Amino acid sequence: GVHFQHVFDSGAGPSASKTDHGSHYLRNPPTTQYCHITDRNNREVESVDIYYATIPCQQIHTRPSANGSDITFIDGKGNPSVVNGIIDYINEQQPICFVIDALKSFMQFSNGSNHRKILRALKHVDKAGYHISHRFINANEHGTAHNREKWYCVGTRKSTVSKTEVEGADIAALDSPFEFPMRLPKPPLAHFIDTSSKTDRSLTPTQMQ
Repeated sequence: GVHFQHVFDSGAGPSASKTDHGSHYLRNPPTTQYCHITDRNNREVESVDIYYATIPCQQIHTRPSANGSDITFIDGKGNPSVVNGIIDYINEQQPICFVIDALKSFMQFSNGSNHRKILRALKHVDKAGYHISHRFINANEHGTAHNREKWYCVGTRKSTVSKTEVEGADIAALDSPFEFPMRLPKPPLAHFIDTSSKTDRSLTPTQMQ
């Protein structure tokens, strides 16, 4: 696996974070545990190379910020949304790379309203100097027996991208130096079925193809 330092974590408290991350959280706990992402001061939060954040499934609304140019996200109760904390951290700490994910159902809520709102807000991040790529990806497209489609957004700080030639093109001239992995053939369900049991299975070999 990849060795890394888990610098900090945020959520609705330590117990919620442990539940969200499962055994990985216990193997590599964060150096610092923050409570809710909207309650922390991102100017004082540790700087990291790679920042990963998940947008929870909650309806969001927008309203102009105090300066009228930015977007403030609020949840159904009128409280600041997690989206604010994510974008604020990126702007304040300027990580080398950030990854944001959200369920497809959330991003497509109300005919894609959430998707459009978040992409609009990320334009301000792009102006701060990031190449941004985003795509919907299903886990079953990458060799797993899991039908779960999520939206992924990857931002790469422009100042860290060299002008080396990539397949004959100047990487600095590309929209983004990041490319999502190619889809893999879906493995047969039979690969994930325990055939050592003598109990009759409900699926026939033909059905498992």
